Amino acid sequence: MKKKYIFRSKYHFSSQQLLIVASAISGVIIGLIVVIATIQAVKTPIVSVGETALNTSSALTVEAVTQTDARELFSGKIVEKEKGLIIRLQVENKTDSSQPFLPVNQVFLKSADGRIYQMRPIAGVKDPIVGGDIKAHATAVGEVSFMVDDSAQELWLYFDGRWNNDAPLVSALPQVAKTR
Repeated sequence: MKKKYIFRSKYHFSSQQLLIVASAISGVIIGLIVVIATIQAVKTPIVSVGETALNTSSALTVEAVTQTDARELFSGKIVEKEKGLIIRLQVENKTDSSQPFLPVNQVFLKSADGRIYQMRPIAGVKDPIVGGDIKAHATAVGEVSFMVDDSAQELWLYFDGRWNNDAPLVSALPQVAKTR
């Protein structure tokens, strides 16, 4: 018995082959729709200094932002074309168990041009935030420091604890004049 093909060309596909391909394509499309919907659902609102950003597992409050010279902690040398930022913040564990808190890995800045700034020790930090486990329903409070380009305009502080797979918390930082 001769096989029937849906259309004739130099390539021959049976109905079953076309059904398999159509199913695979529709599966990919449905998967993309789910991913896009999930990304939209986990967007975290951006808060301002003094306001608290929340998700199901944590809370972030930036209390104050101070601009200072970008002075290296150990050498005392001023880094040219950079400014220092000292940020006082609170990170609350809202879960029922202790959670790891490693500020150097979980707290960072992002600029409007997409640049990421990691924490850097600078002179002038008086009350550094302490890393380690944050007990259930407890809060870590203290200062973190960064060196950023003098030209950096818009900056956002992110806390990405990865607790309960929650989205990062974000706080917009104001433009501040040098105060220390």
